[in-house]
Amino acid sequence: MGLMGHVMLGGVAERLLHSAELPIVVAPRGFHAGPASTVTQVSVAFGRADHDSGLIARSASVARELGAALRVLCFAVRPMTAMLGGVGNNAEELVVEEWKQRLDADIAAALASSGSSTPGGPDALVATRVETALGQGSSWSAALHDVSWNEGDLLAVGISSGPLGRLFLGSHAAKIVRSSPVPVMLLSRN
Repeated sequence: MGLMGHVMLGGVAERLLHSAELPIVVAPRGFHAGPASTVTQVSVAFGRADHDSGLIARSASVARELGAALRVLCFAVRPMTAMLGGVGNNAEELVVEEWKQRLDADIAAALASSGSSTPGGPDALVATRVETALGQGSSWSAALHDVSWNEGDLLAVGISSGPLGRLFLGSHAAKIVRSSPVPVMLLSRN
């Protein structure tokens, strides 16, 4: 059983997750949505490995179907020992800034390429409001909580659609799912 406000997948849930053909949504323990609740924003957890996975296109499609905003999130997890190490805070910030610029370029490329494969064509994706944000922290939980969350938020996380992806979540995806303060939709990557 997970701590209040965290997702914990048991054995049955893990088996269902890895055998499902459709997206699966899991919610943190204690989560309660009222009868009139709606998803107002779909945030997609995006990393360097996702640049050509179709994850943004699938998330944009979900956001459009729900009439929700689209937000692309990246996470920089830097353990406290690295943050306090001898390299210095300025050097660490330069590395993170360079990484963020590369991710911004990857996000822009993924958004541009997803428009041509998105139902409704490129104009449909442009009509979807897209925001980007970077969550930073000394742990996955801290990085996820560094980003603002509101009622009606849904986090989309990509999982592998290959044979190994059916056996386990990737290490980053599993940590994001466990630390998410909002419901998480697990989408297979192309």
